[in-house]
Amino acid sequence: AKYKFDTNTRFRPFVFAGPAVGVKVSAKVGTVQRQNARNRFGAFDLSADAGLGVDFAVSEIINLSLNGAYNFGLLDIASDAQSAALGGNALRTQGINIYASASWKL
Repeated sequence: AKYKFDTNTRFRPFVFAGPAVGVKVSAKVGTVQRQNARNRFGAFDLSADAGLGVDFAVSEIINLSLNGAYNFGLLDIASDAQSAALGGNALRTQGINIYASASWKL
């Protein structure tokens, strides 16, 4: 869901929230010797995103946008073996995302 505030200017702030789905592409652990950790984590993640941003109308057909979001994982992404190694504690994703974009009307 996204709500834009009408400011009667070229700037339109907005807030948004909703679900997000993540799919594991790879998994590496370590800083010097990066080891493959593909089997330690689940194949996908479901999370909740919430954020805010601003649209800027460059012209009637071009908009620039900048926004940031907080992402909180809802699922335990640890495999059964990894969960046992963590003492049964859940392993959830968290992140802060910053986006910049440009859009235009066709």
